[in-house]
Amino acid sequence: QKKQLWANEIDYHFIDCLILRLNLVNIKKNEGYAKITNSNIADLELNQFKNVKIVVSNPPFKRGANKENSEEKKLIAKSISKKINKNSKLNIGQLGVECMHLELCVEYSKDNTNFIFVFPSRYLMSLSSDTIYFREYLINNFGLEYVINYPHKNIFSDVAKNTVLLIGRKKSNKKKIKFVEINSDLENLNYDK
Repeated sequence: QKKQLWANEIDYHFIDCLILRLNLVNIKKNEGYAKITNSNIADLELNQFKNVKIVVSNPPFKRGANKENSEEKKLIAKSISKKINKNSKLNIGQLGVECMHLELCVEYSKDNTNFIFVFPSRYLMSLSSDTIYFREYLINNFGLEYVINYPHKNIFSDVAKNTVLLIGRKKSNKKKIKFVEINSDLENLNYDK
């Protein structure tokens, strides 16, 4: 139902698109309206996540190596620390801002919350100590259950990074992670099958 949907978008240019997409598709059903907020992720409150069962996110991909990105990482880490009374685990080394977005969503969510994140695939291949620690976080906290690789043709025209879908359930105790490879272009998939 629409009244169960909440979307947050920091870029106000996309707010109107979200309103149209989430509220006008089934307006005749009179199910209420999706709640749409326009906030920096660091400004989100813990109580906004109390009824969230599924988080779908396409965080900004920004390396942590420059001053602006380092400041953004610190801001999100400070928000996490203040709101859950624990230090951020992923505000380390060269991990990008996207890792902080993922951590905030995981830490603010209740156990068994489901997650779907579009994420740079480099985090699955790098051998740096930071990314190894990040993968351990994915397994132990995010509850990584699936990694989905898909063709990158005609999806994000301005994104040069290869991405995957990371799907998990907070504190999942699954022993195996499934890797799914989609070989067809996404626009050719039959979603009804």
